[in-house]
Amino acid sequence: FLDGLTGFERYVYDQFPKSKGYLNFSGSNDTADPTEGSFIRVVDVAGGAFPSLSRNVTGEKIIDPESNTISFEFHVFIPDQSNDNQILLQRISGSNHGITLGLSSSNDTTACDLIFSAVSSSNYMSASISVDKGKFNYVYACLDRHQSNNKLILNLNNRQTVTSSDISTLKGFSFGKSDMLIGSGTQFNMDGFVSSNVFTPKQSFSGSLDELRIFHSDRSDDLRKKFEKRQIYANEDLKLYFKFNEP
Repeated sequence: FLDGLTGFERYVYDQFPKSKGYLNFSGSNDTADPTEGSFIRVVDVAGGAFPSLSRNVTGEKIIDPESNTISFEFHVFIPDQSNDNQILLQRISGSNHGITLGLSSSNDTTACDLIFSAVSSSNYMSASISVDKGKFNYVYACLDRHQSNNKLILNLNNRQTVTSSDISTLKGFSFGKSDMLIGSGTQFNMDGFVSSNVFTPKQSFSGSLDELRIFHSDRSDDLRKKFEKRQIYANEDLKLYFKFNEP
């Protein structure tokens, strides 16, 4: 069918959304273990989950960026209610080594801060941006390692961009056997060994996620805008893609 479309017909076809689904996360009570709510555990082993269906059964790590750039993009819906500290996505090894995207505690029912933290031993960076509640927001987060001094980039709805004020050079992550969690996580030190800025999740994520993608590259402004509301296809830099399009 697609091969028979003219250029204009394919353009019109591409403008229509192919799915309207997203994934709801139940959250957990303030007094409960943050892992009691719904969450996803991603095992970073090529072909590990479904070896009979995978084209790559080497068992090698795919998502782990080691010393390379890594970026995340997704759509997030935060309910218009107060929230405690929550984690959207996390891959850590110990409390002083890893990457976390989370929500800071807020009694405001209209907005809260989304935080992005990268820590490697004594080196660390963080950035935050205010996100409106009660609607879907597009978020792009990148650990940019193209320069000798790394930096964090946060972009909201392809309009507002913030970068980390504490630019540093992080060591390679090499997470080993640690899994990546989506919708939950554990306590970590945002300032590495100093341990004076500890982020402790009190709830698992309560809200919705859609179109979660992880790349080993910094996505250009043009690419982000082009595919913000469209599905994408496999490419070398795309390491993980959850469409979350189930009805």
